[in-house]
Amino acid sequence: MTVQSSFTKVRNDLMHGFREKMSRAESTEDVRKFYVNTMLDLISHVVGKNATLNPDDIRLSPESTDGYFLNPAVIDHPHFRAAWNDSDLPHILDDFTQKALNRYSRLSTGNEKTRLKIHHTDGKR
Repeated sequence: MTVQSSFTKVRNDLMHGFREKMSRAESTEDVRKFYVNTMLDLISHVVGKNATLNPDDIRLSPESTDGYFLNPAVIDHPHFRAAWNDSDLPHILDDFTQKALNRYSRLSTGNEKTRLKIHHTDGKR
């Protein structure tokens, strides 16, 4: 029998600030940056504060099936692998990813609409 741990407390601690950052994001690059920083905080809780994590270890990837890229070195970390298999970590990562992808999508379509409004000539010179 395996013991399932939960990262819900960590999720709740990070989610408030994450939502604030997402609402302040003015570009898709802001969304990517805020997502990476928050996910690095989450992963550091999983693998331990002494583990070396880089911003390239996780990134928002709207074009991929999962919506994110996770470095294989992180996936192979024993603490991460155990947490991934025996906790709510996959669901929590999906939750943050979906929120980031929603904001990313709104900003990417909104920027096009804004650009069209700014460059709208409508016969005026």
